[in-house]
Amino acid sequence: MKEQLSNRSKDWREGRRFRAWELREKGWTQQRIAEALGVTQGAVSQWLKLDQLRDELRKAKERLRHKTEIIKSFSRMACLY
Repeated sequence: MKEQLSNRSKDWREGRRFRAWELREKGWTQQRIAEALGVTQGAVSQWLKLDQLRDELRKAKERLRHKTEIIKSFSRMACLY
């Protein structure tokens, strides 16, 4: 039971953060988002910063994966000679 409540709470908070991101994409200011969601502007700022960091991490992982594939390709080609 506690686990279900914990998951619901997490889902609700995650949904609120996602909504903040959606509104920001529509051009809303952090203050306007905060007022609409009933939170502080500082909270919205932290959520958006966290999302930006997650996006940067995802892009960095993708670049690393691409470079790893290139290295593997060169290694396979080197074995042919």
